[in-house]
Amino acid sequence: MEPSIDSESDKRQRMMSLDDTELSLASLSLERAASLPPSRADVTRLDEHGDLQLKIGPDKKVFVVDSRTVLRSSAVWASILHKRVAMPDPDSTTSVTVELPDDDPWALGLLLAIIHGDFSRPPASPKLEELFRLTIATHKYDMAHVLRPWAAKWCDKLDHKQMSSFEAEDALSYLRSLWIAWELGDSSIFNSAARALLKLAEVDGDDNLVDEAGVRFDDMLNEVHFSSVDILEAIAETRIDIIEAVLDPVDKTLQALLEGTYQCLTLPRDVQAKDELAAQIESDCTTMVLGSLIKALVKEDLFPIPSSSDIFESVSQLQSRLRRALSAVQTLRPHTTVDLHADREFHMSCNPGPHLIETIDEICRTKISALLGSSAHQEHIRAQAAKTGRYDI
Repeated sequence: MEPSIDSESDKRQRMMSLDDTELSLASLSLERAASLPPSRADVTRLDEHGDLQLKIGPDKKVFVVDSRTVLRSSAVWASILHKRVAMPDPDSTTSVTVELPDDDPWALGLLLAIIHGDFSRPPASPKLEELFRLTIATHKYDMAHVLRPWAAKWCDKLDHKQMSSFEAEDALSYLRSLWIAWELGDSSIFNSAARALLKLAEVDGDDNLVDEAGVRFDDMLNEVHFSSVDILEAIAETRIDIIEAVLDPVDKTLQALLEGTYQCLTLPRDVQAKDELAAQIESDCTTMVLGSLIKALVKEDLFPIPSSSDIFESVSQLQSRLRRALSAVQTLRPHTTVDLHADREFHMSCNPGPHLIETIDEICRTKISALLGSSAHQEHIRAQAAKTGRYDI
């Protein structure tokens, strides 16, 4: 019997039937998929019998937790879970859902894991950014005490290893370190970071502290509110204090030279008073010092001596400019017709540069080292150290 040959209409009908069947199967698959609980990859179950579902971050990463464990971890959580009205999720086996879209799933998830007894998750040597993210979460939820088993070790590594590798102008890393120290209660890191920021801080036209690229300090860390860490105000005030202090002796020396009260130190005073040539030598000496000092200051754009409000650069940059200018000061060579104290060649003792450089360096060193923050700062750090076990303050 010869096989029948389908007509074109039969073929079209059969193809339509297959399409309908495939569509029906696809619809059934979607319905089943929608009815299934989230896959384990989408859910972190920290308690097998958890009664609270937290959806953390913009992607709503799900953590199933025990509500009483979370509630007991801090007063902040107690307030959230007692006062916040959260409706049950109809597709979830848990009873309550709380959404936290502004939080960091990694950082908050780590804290939640710790309070549920999973001590394997904290990293042995967290990176600076990880520690920063973690302390943002501990600050928001008052959970610094949760990190007590690890805080001292982490701070030691940050203080003795990580900070030494920072670039000199890396304001962001020092700001993060400042915040970490503030939250974990480490005065050594806090003071070191504050002093580093003092050295590198510049200001913009509105007197905001900025880095060398002009980025504002308070804009670098928009994740935290540095109003609670007003050490930045202390940095700004100390910066002005240092600038005024280092410019003052240079200005006084310059004024003494201009007014004729600066004395040549090479010739004895009794010789200068009696000897006309000696008097001329003294005049030539101070003229040489004055002229070379002004020339050097002009080259560094520091003449006339500016006021502190006109200095936008960092303390370190100003210190370098002053050192260059003062190193360029020249002194008088001895006259060949007179041999008074010839062992003091070139009137070296008349040069104010070395003494001024030493004075400026000492001012910077002393005032930067004295930046320890207010008593309120230290009181807060001690309180945090009591929570985290960072007792060596």
